This record gives sequence, structure tokens and C-alpha cells, in this order.
Amino acid sequence: MTRGTFAGPHLNETVLAEGDWIPQRPDGVRELDARMSWQTDAGALLYVMYQGVRVKISGELPHWLAGDSIPPEEYYHMITLRFETSAAQYAWLQQVVVIGSGALVQGGVSYHVCAVW
Repeated sequence: MTRGTFAGPHLNETVLAEGDWIPQRPDGVRELDARMSWQTDAGALLYVMYQGVRVKISGELPHWLAGDSIPPEEYYHMITLRFETSAAQYAWLQQVVVIGSGALVQGGVSYHVCAVW
């Protein structure tokens, strides 16, 4: 993925660039490791990293790659995120734990992300 968006009550961004690695372990678990740059609608830059797992996805993957959405109850897809920024108004992101659940939707992935206070 090279483009995307993020919208929420505290942030609205465009994903500028992303690199991700998703190796599969012998037990079928896919380990997620992604690094990306986001730009907020105010112009601030954020470096975002997340790690996580997708479990029970192997049987569903061909359907998703064919463009289908996969019901979230068919698999487990969770991530933890870390942020780096020099933008003062987003420094709080470097001081909280952020978790998210992923959904395999038509044409990509959608995440529901929350900061844990």
C-alpha cells in the first residue's frame, strides 16, 4: 500500500508511504510488521510503526485477494502501534499505548484503533 487515510476524533491523516512485512510462521500465524509516514490535515508528519498478528486467515486469504470482504469473526487480527513526531500538538501519541483491530475489507485493510488511557 502506498496511499490511504486515517480519520478519528483527534487525528485526520493521509498515509504517504508504507512498508510492511507479513511472514507466516509454521503454525499458520502471520506476524505483522509495518512502518509508515502519515501527514495530518494540519501538515504535521508522524512516523508510525505497528506490529501484530493475523490468526486463522490462511483459508480466507484467497477470497480476500480475489476482492471479497471477510467477516471479522472468521479470523483474529490485532495490532499495537507506536508513534514518533516532532510536532508538539501530537507529542501525546508518544506517551500512550495504542491498540487496534484489523478487518480485511474489499480492496484492503481497515483498522479500528484506540489509545488506552
